[in-house]
Amino acid sequence: MNLFITRTRFGMSASLAALLLVFSGVAATEGPFWKVSGANGTAYLFGSVHFGTDEIYPLDAAVENAFARADRLAVEVNLQAVNGHALGLWMAQHGAIADGTTLSDTVSPETWRLLQRRAEELGVPAGAFAFQRPWLAAFSMTALALAREGFREELGIDRHFLTRAAGEKPIRELETIETQMGLLAGLPPEVEAHFLHMTLEDLGSQDGVFPGLFQAWKRGDAEAIRAQSEDMRAGPHGQALFSRLIEQRNENMAEGIARILEEEGGTTFVVVGAAHLVGPDGVASLLASRGYRVEKR
Repeated sequence: MNLFITRTRFGMSASLAALLLVFSGVAATEGPFWKVSGANGTAYLFGSVHFGTDEIYPLDAAVENAFARADRLAVEVNLQAVNGHALGLWMAQHGAIADGTTLSDTVSPETWRLLQRRAEELGVPAGAFAFQRPWLAAFSMTALALAREGFREELGIDRHFLTRAAGEKPIRELETIETQMGLLAGLPPEVEAHFLHMTLEDLGSQDGVFPGLFQAWKRGDAEAIRAQSEDMRAGPHGQALFSRLIEQRNENMAEGIARILEEEGGTTFVVVGAAHLVGPDGVASLLASRGYRVEKR
């Protein structure tokens, strides 16, 4: 589900974090786009936003044409193959507070008051989150905000290309849904609490969820995406969160893409959260450091 929901809003996703982006906008959306060339194969990297509306389509013709020519699709997670029942059981096991305490006991009074305020704004009782761990409460509240603003996962970029690839092209996964969810479920308690507080602050934007980041995505403005994603580093636990949800995953994704290029050759169309592609530690730069020729399209 690319469940990351961080301040980057691209990649959860991180996808829960980094990585759900709401958008409103016009047709012929560009998005950040690179071509990667190596001795044994070529990859097109397209930065995803994971939730959307039908106004973002059609995508730029160059993007769609690159997909049409590709031998395969590579994504963070194949959403079409996710077992919803098994995922629900996993979230219940790893997302619930099971020691007899509640969320208000787990986080600071300031964070709990902020959650109560956001819950009231969303029209739900704060008690609905009482037995959720901070990471799951962050996910739940962001999902509610997305739904309220009319954004749907089935209209995200990942789903768009997965639907087109179904029965037509092989699909390769760079991660698993368990790995993605486990990144948040395994956060140290203080970092997990910081993640919830940061998410609640973001949800208080009077302009709605993620408008600035969507505009950067729509322009294909990699530098603006990088600059805004860096906000995640703020605060006493920001760097730990950024390292876990962005930097470590970037390394793993770059390794997976390189493996596909070397072992399978041909052309691969890659769709991952846009925040993972940009900057000196992004997937595009990491592939360049491996000797691939990387061109911004």
